[in-house]
Amino acid sequence: MSKQTTISTPFLLKGRTCILIGGYFIIGAFAIDTLLSEFLVDNSPIMFLSPQIVEILIELILFLFTIFSSGSLYIKEKKIAKIEKTKIWNKSRKKVLLKYSISLLFMSFVLLYLTHEQSLELITPVFLGMYGGLLLLFKTTWTINNIVLISVAFLLSFLTFIIPSYWISALYILGIAHFIYGIINKD
Repeated sequence: MSKQTTISTPFLLKGRTCILIGGYFIIGAFAIDTLLSEFLVDNSPIMFLSPQIVEILIELILFLFTIFSSGSLYIKEKKIAKIEKTKIWNKSRKKVLLKYSISLLFMSFVLLYLTHEQSLELITPVFLGMYGGLLLLFKTTWTINNIVLISVAFLLSFLTFIIPSYWISALYILGIAHFIYGIINKD
């Protein structure tokens, strides 16, 4: 019989990582809201940019959000692998990384399609719904905290579908929910 080692489940949202992702949500939402607000204000330097450039800047903010969030998850995984004295890219983590990458690509294509089709009022509800689905896809246990975080994402998706102007508040609320979840579920 081979000796079996206990390896933690990859890509868990816990502790500092979840708090960082919550911060990235809040910073990204604030940056996008500020950019859009300044674009509509007279005598603002951003007002002179074309709508296409503003769109590219928003996509850049979303790209940076994805990079920083994924980077936080990677750094945590690297730390866990070091503690467990395992390879960071073992079979389990490679499988999860593939699932994560495919999910991110799918989300990106759907959101870019909505942008291309000028369905801007659907971007936030669809993003929040897919993010809730991503959380559901990567859930490892059914704790009340997991259920609440996933439910918050789906509820905010529904609310922003009904009330599109609620998008900024919904992103702030999801960021705060990540903060609270990270504090409750320490590393």
